[in-house]
Amino acid sequence: MTVKYFSSFALRITLLMIFLFYSLLISSQNIKSILNSKSEIRIKLTQLEAVSLRFTGTNLDSAKYVARLMDSLAETTTDYKLQSDYKWNYAVMLVFSKPDQALQKAYDNLQISNKSGDCKLIAKANLLLAKLNWYIPNQGKVFEYYDKAIAIAEKCNDKETLLLVYSYSGMFYFNTQQYNKNKEFLFKMEKIDSTLRKDAGHNSDIGDIFRAMNALDSADFYYMKAIKLIEEKKDSLGMMGLYYNYSLIPRAKGNFKLAIEYCKKGLLIAKKLNDLKAIINGNKQLFDTYSEIGDLVNAKKHLLIVINKNEERNCLDCLIGEYRRLSEICFAGKSYEDSYTYLLKSVSLFESKNNSGTNANLAKVEEGNLKKQKQLEINLINQQKEAEKRIKNISFIALGISFILIIGIIFSLVKIKKSKKLLQIQQVETEKQKHLVEEKQKEIIDSITYAKRLQDAILPRQEFVNSHLKNNFIYYQPKDIVAGDFYWAEKFEDLFFIAAADSTGHGVPGAMVSVVCSNALNRTLKEFKLSTTGEILDKTRELVIETFEKSSSDVKDGMDISLLCIDYKNKNIFWSGANNPLWYIQDGELKEIKADKQPIGKTDNPKSFTTHQIQYKENSTFYLFTDGLADQFGGPNGKKFKYKQFSDLLLKNSSLSQEQQYDLIGKAFLDWKGTLEQVDDVCVIGIKI
Repeated sequence: MTVKYFSSFALRITLLMIFLFYSLLISSQNIKSILNSKSEIRIKLTQLEAVSLRFTGTNLDSAKYVARLMDSLAETTTDYKLQSDYKWNYAVMLVFSKPDQALQKAYDNLQISNKSGDCKLIAKANLLLAKLNWYIPNQGKVFEYYDKAIAIAEKCNDKETLLLVYSYSGMFYFNTQQYNKNKEFLFKMEKIDSTLRKDAGHNSDIGDIFRAMNALDSADFYYMKAIKLIEEKKDSLGMMGLYYNYSLIPRAKGNFKLAIEYCKKGLLIAKKLNDLKAIINGNKQLFDTYSEIGDLVNAKKHLLIVINKNEERNCLDCLIGEYRRLSEICFAGKSYEDSYTYLLKSVSLFESKNNSGTNANLAKVEEGNLKKQKQLEINLINQQKEAEKRIKNISFIALGISFILIIGIIFSLVKIKKSKKLLQIQQVETEKQKHLVEEKQKEIIDSITYAKRLQDAILPRQEFVNSHLKNNFIYYQPKDIVAGDFYWAEKFEDLFFIAAADSTGHGVPGAMVSVVCSNALNRTLKEFKLSTTGEILDKTRELVIETFEKSSSDVKDGMDISLLCIDYKNKNIFWSGANNPLWYIQDGELKEIKADKQPIGKTDNPKSFTTHQIQYKENSTFYLFTDGLADQFGGPNGKKFKYKQFSDLLLKNSSLSQEQQYDLIGKAFLDWKGTLEQVDDVCVIGIKI
């Protein structure tokens, strides 16, 4: 930075500070003059509101200060509505910084409203308490106050109050996935205000609900109605959002051409508005759509744009996941070198994000070590000087000793010195060997730890599984750093697949086999477009054998697997298994479907895998698992856990939530294992429909 530039920069900062100080001084004087004026309280409040608006978005503390003054001033009146309005305003300002004070103001508001006897004020006061408890959050209280607000507003039968209460309540019920309740309120709002039927935002809200409920035809109707209305108004921002939202409907129906068309319409507006986040979201949607239809070229193109834009805004969290997805796209397109490069970028970003403070700490430790080492060297030199001094003194005394005695002493000293030197050489060599072993061990552990990151990259993200299976748990406990067990999930058209698999071996060899098997499963869907569970396992076996046949040695590795397919649209469930069975609980009874007794891999007399169809019944729970838990040694007598004890555990706790079942399975495994070594990888998946 030059002196000239620095002076200019400093001048601008100084002027800005003077301006802000002057603005605050003027505002402070304005507030004082307003409060001291002889105007009516309502006029003072209006003037203070104008001052408060100047602070909005620039100085929140000052805005809160003015809001407190307005609240105090309103309290001096006998106008309950005025008091209620300013308490509402002040409470909302306090909710994030001082939630307890915000709630107290809301309770004061309720007390004033009850005292007024005005049912509109009482309804709004309960609405405010619901809103604040949602922000804090305290969901139990939210329900309580929304229900009160709704009941009181309906009793009042005041149009404005009803619309306000229904609007806020609807948003809450949508966010808690109670879509029917939200839909009910939106249609009630139409009955109160018929003009909403021609409001684009209102119709878009209804479309959002039907999309969330997977009622795609109804969602299509309301989105198209909203689009027509917003296009008539020529509202660019509104059109962009609606185009993006609507594109998800034809995509879910399998009309990918129309989905891409509307998404591109939205993206075109985002570019004109130069809205960076909207550009990123549009390209993400196009990436997802092209990925779903297996168009890897266009998927990669739009993902690269997303990465480029997130690099512009330096969003490291975004880039970690996006480079990993780019690695997956390259892997699916058989660009293995690029896949590895992008995966390394993802890992590198992850490490730099999580280890940003590590280098500084290491430098401090190293500096401390160097100081200690220097001090030791100084001490050693001092000791050597002292020793030399003592030797000289002894030499002078020894002059009177006979020549033979001197020769004997010298001979003894030489011998001792040789022995000492030999001992030092041996110690140095031993230390070298020790360091060498430690370095090799560290290299091996570092390599395996990195391999774990690579293996983790093939496992489906929990958010992806949760988006398709609302009630699930995945208990995954590798024996070593990397595992032979893995779980797999993928969406194909209207079907959702999930599997628990056990590759041959565990540790590093098992992990390598798991990568081959997971890739084969992906190819059966994305490349060969198979959708029947039995056919998927048949093709997977073929691909796994084909991969290992490239080796000159006879490799018989593969996997056992339990593969479930859920068709929500047609209410069907299908399953196939290789050596691993399926357990499911319906009407309080645990049922089992036995697997085909053959692995995914080389086997004598291979047969086609069986596809089993299971009755789709709500509140049924399905369990996919490997043999790791049942084979674990432990308990009082050091015996296997066994399948009987495992099935009893699941049946006994099947009524609990998936999260509670996850905790109980983990506790049962650790309690049984105790201090014994884990014998195998463990994977258990629970799914409730």
